[in-house]
Amino acid sequence: MNGVAAIILLLYLVVVVVESKFSLKNAFNGFRRGKEQGEDKDDGSTTDEGTRKTPPTLCMLMLARDEALNIENHLPLYGPDFFDCYVLAVDSKTTDNTIESVRKIMPESIPGYVYEFEYEGLGRARKTCLEHAWREFPWASHVIFIDPDWKPVGETLNKQDLDNSTNYFFTVKDRNGKTSRSLDWLVIHEEGIRMKYNWHEQWVFPKDSLNSIAKNKILGWTFEERDDYYNWHEGEHDNSFSYERYIFELGELERDWHETVEGGGAGGEDTGDAHRLLYYMGFAHLACLEAAIKGRTKEGAVVDNEKKTYHLEKGIEYLKMRAEDKYVKWNYEGGEIPRWMYGVAPSEEMTQATLQYLGIVHWVYKKDALAADKWYTKCMEFNEDYFRCFMNRSELYTDLEKFDDAWNWGLEAVHRSERVPKGGRSSITHGHDKECKLPLHLLKVSLKLDTAKQPEVLDAMRILMASGVEHCPIDSEEEGTLVQVKARIDGAGTGVGKVEEKVEEKVEEKVEEKAVGGWEGLGLSEKSTTAVERMSVKEKRLLWTTLGGKEEGYKTDASSLDLDFFTRIVVTRQGLLGEDGEEEECFAGSIGKIIQRDWKKTNGKGEGEGIEVIRLYELHVKEKKPELGLGDEQPVQNVVRWREFLILLNSELKDLLGGGHIKLIG
Repeated sequence: MNGVAAIILLLYLVVVVVESKFSLKNAFNGFRRGKEQGEDKDDGSTTDEGTRKTPPTLCMLMLARDEALNIENHLPLYGPDFFDCYVLAVDSKTTDNTIESVRKIMPESIPGYVYEFEYEGLGRARKTCLEHAWREFPWASHVIFIDPDWKPVGETLNKQDLDNSTNYFFTVKDRNGKTSRSLDWLVIHEEGIRMKYNWHEQWVFPKDSLNSIAKNKILGWTFEERDDYYNWHEGEHDNSFSYERYIFELGELERDWHETVEGGGAGGEDTGDAHRLLYYMGFAHLACLEAAIKGRTKEGAVVDNEKKTYHLEKGIEYLKMRAEDKYVKWNYEGGEIPRWMYGVAPSEEMTQATLQYLGIVHWVYKKDALAADKWYTKCMEFNEDYFRCFMNRSELYTDLEKFDDAWNWGLEAVHRSERVPKGGRSSITHGHDKECKLPLHLLKVSLKLDTAKQPEVLDAMRILMASGVEHCPIDSEEEGTLVQVKARIDGAGTGVGKVEEKVEEKVEEKVEEKAVGGWEGLGLSEKSTTAVERMSVKEKRLLWTTLGGKEEGYKTDASSLDLDFFTRIVVTRQGLLGEDGEEEECFAGSIGKIIQRDWKKTNGKGEGEGIEVIRLYELHVKEKKPELGLGDEQPVQNVVRWREFLILLNSELKDLLGGGHIKLIG
């Protein structure tokens, strides 16, 4: 599947620091502009109706380490009047001019407070920053955490959007240029509010605070996360997407697990939300895996296969734990959840993403289509409006070359995507998938369909092209898809191309005619015959010739066969899986039986035409597909899925494989 990078990697970056001794005290001289200068600000009081009677005042909170360039290029874009005060926390390891950069940009009229931190975790850092903000600037009505590498889209920012709501969400466009996330880092300024967790922080509100009851408001405010300038990840971990960065993140999450879930609370304050940490630890392992596979390591370090396998299995293990019924089917019986209990309830969005990515990982990394389909089904059952799992199932069937099914599931995804509330959090976080990824995927599938037989597909292609998909960020492959779609549409409009479609239609009808009706004569069981009926014409043609169908013109050799094709048949046809019709989630058991049975048939010599066919094909695959890693030291188990298919059929067809009906080489 294309775009596994979409998997995972909405894990966001924040730069973190914790308070320490004021060893940079001299640098702060003349720089602290405190509450004395802010005494003329409004007190944040409200009318009896609860509407703020004075203009809102906003205090900027920022954690920074070696962020001078980001600050100099991004902070001026907010404008001189957007913030009314600020608190800057500076990591003690900072070596650049972060402090001077802020001093140079922030107007003298805006009070600020700067202090130094030693890193001990993000939650502690933000908690301390909030405490300083309340002590220094209690008159501010709202506080917002911003990151130095965020570039504000100025025309979207309007401070007058702030009212008596307590739960504000704004948009951060991820540095990959495609996806976005919705953050709630803006709240009413109160005493006692804080954040917890060392990584992927979470708000904690006192029970009697205004923020404890959520009154959601989606703001149009937009920020772009940028990698244009030096940041601390570049110095510490080489880049923001490196293996070392995700190892660091994983360590912080494991520390959270030990301090909260196992330890009963960091400093006695917090208990851990296991479901939340399982989710993030699972994704952190998968992020490590992806970075290792793509070679995103510091100074070109090589991550061995053992570590890659470890990250894959641990990622799946944690996500499967998160997918347990006690979290998926969790229900708060008392009605609406108070916001001070925010961390207790398992997030529906996290549940959906967990089920979705278990499907993705089982297909992309394990090539287990049955398991992938099972998890997509669970995801769709959990929330029938979550269009992304319908889209992923369509992508799965595309990889399996079941294009009619892929098209139908893709259309279903479009239908479900229309239910995403416009302007809500889902429209922010899922916007790229809905507006770009899904239509691009459907256009790719449409090229595999017979538009002469299905004119409605051509109509859909025109609609998809008119949806604005051409303005999406696309790669070279997607650009090629758009070119082909335009040619198909133009050809259909002028009559050019219809002749080719008619010829193709005749050929396919002929193949279908030859194949249908002869399967029982080949000795297939009723179960296998039923499975064959569900195959595409291409699958039937290849299967027919492989099993010895003798119609003239349909001879085959090894070069016309494809390992992936036989794998697809095995994993998608339940009628051909397992013994006694039992469906097996993995191949381990049946593979062992097949190899043992076949070995016994040849008296332990591994001889005979059936075995020789496998060996010859293995050599062919090794030559044509070196990326599969087939080595001379590896036995025929390297192609066990193809082997399993043939041997399972052999048990039904008896002597067909050894009777000269199949000639793959020579």
